[in-house]
Amino acid sequence: MARIFGDKGSNEKYSLDEQQELGLKVNEFKEQYLVEVEALKRKTHWDAKRKRHVPDQPKHGYLTKAVWSFYSNLSNAKSDSQETKKACKLAKRCYEKLERGDFEDGTSSKKFRSSGGGRKSRAPEVRDALFCNALSLMFYLCSVFRITLVILLRV
Repeated sequence: MARIFGDKGSNEKYSLDEQQELGLKVNEFKEQYLVEVEALKRKTHWDAKRKRHVPDQPKHGYLTKAVWSFYSNLSNAKSDSQETKKACKLAKRCYEKLERGDFEDGTSSKKFRSSGGGRKSRAPEVRDALFCNALSLMFYLCSVFRITLVILLRV
């Protein structure tokens, strides 16, 4: 199936299934990349600028290769193009979600509010109770102040 990157907008518009597939694809390419790095670790080449032998490295990372194979419109794109960079960032987020296990229960990693936690339904009662207590305290202080004022005026 040909997938096209960039026609959906933000990360939230990609379905969880598509994000999970991308995370699995990144995981597959990461395993291949680690094997390739192990094989290339023993090989070196002469670097004229540094004037010494340096170990060989793969030309492209596993994120870029996974994005190129997953999205058909980016298969011929350069690794430093804007679209490829955005797709790599999305792939990295999807892989991190896969590692955390966010796809196992079918919900995203967002912290959902508990029931009754969205709107503070107790707030009016608490506010009224506090206001009544503050009002009664104010009346009490006013009455005490009046009594002391009356006593002071008589003396």
